[in-house]
Amino acid sequence: MDQPYNAMTVDVILENYPVASIRDIKDGPISIGLWSRPLVQVSGQMLTLNDIELRIIRPTFNEPRIHYALNCAAVRCPNLMNRAWQVKTLERDFAAAERAYVNDPRGVRFDARGRLILSKIYTWFREDFGANEQAVLN
Repeated sequence: MDQPYNAMTVDVILENYPVASIRDIKDGPISIGLWSRPLVQVSGQMLTLNDIELRIIRPTFNEPRIHYALNCAAVRCPNLMNRAWQVKTLERDFAAAERAYVNDPRGVRFDARGRLILSKIYTWFREDFGANEQAVLN
């Protein structure tokens, strides 16, 4: 399911190119936003990116590293893999994506005063990474 998610995200950006930010893509003056726009039909049901991520993938797989696989196409997001995710390499690819993001300033960094700064992913989806702040850090 990640391929339709990532492919749809890239497709919408390409349809609106050039665009400075994915957040600039609007349906009109009262836009519901890209992630709430029905984009793909699956089994006769129109789905949004939010449906795919929040209603299907996260509850079904209960895998925090999915956040390193689903790409929101913002600069601070994890890298978009240059090939399709496959079952036979999933564990290795999750581990590599996690390591790459955590070791990149977009994911985890220290500011000039030495404070730890985490990506918003760890705030927005904290419950996926741990029950409390210490669990997230671990």
